[in-house]
Amino acid sequence: MRIVVHPLTLDTLGDLAGTAATNTFWTTQPGTQSHNDTASHPSGPADQPRNADSGNPRLDKELWMHNTLTTWGPCAFTAYVTSGANADLAVPAATVVFAPPASLPGRLAFPTGPVSDDAVLISTVHVPPPYQGLFLEHRLIDAAVDELSRRGVRAVECFAVRPTASPADKATSPLIPRHAPILCSDVLEERGFEVAADDPAFPRYRMELPDTGNLFAAVEESLWEATVTMGFRIKVGMGAH
Repeated sequence: MRIVVHPLTLDTLGDLAGTAATNTFWTTQPGTQSHNDTASHPSGPADQPRNADSGNPRLDKELWMHNTLTTWGPCAFTAYVTSGANADLAVPAATVVFAPPASLPGRLAFPTGPVSDDAVLISTVHVPPPYQGLFLEHRLIDAAVDELSRRGVRAVECFAVRPTASPADKATSPLIPRHAPILCSDVLEERGFEVAADDPAFPRYRMELPDTGNLFAAVEESLWEATVTMGFRIKVGMGAH
């Protein structure tokens, strides 16, 4: 089995894996019929508070993806799996979706908001049952973090659900349906995220990203210092003769 990860483009919108193509929990306003109905098919993203409630979740999600890609840039990665039986056939196996918080109105259902002003929000990772257990969540979160770091984003945040949360804990957030697609807190902690706002059921996690501008400046400074030092050593060596 081989796994490859690619960003979704306008030409590959059909590669949203599993429920990422139809679920609109993250793309709709909490408390609306669409938000509650589609939460039973795990999640996806959102741009403005719902492009159009057409009654067709797949169309709505595709419109959201199209708008986000054209106005903000890459907002999803899909992991493709190939099997030994047919190495040429790459099947979409999981998708992660991320966007500016304002594009994901489903975030308003969580008790640990708001998302920080300097952060981009990862909504969830959709992994259909046949591909669960392959740690695709980890690979896709890493891909999203790398992409956002490259784009100069200061931080990434995610809402999560604790596997130890009791029904009573979850009941304190009535705008989050039982089958809402939410990342597990264990996965985020394994990828290095830290709790930004705690809650027995739905904590918010955060990862600070390196300042790429300062990083490049530091590299240039190190190279300059190395060049100066090398030149000094060469001159000293020449003088010794």
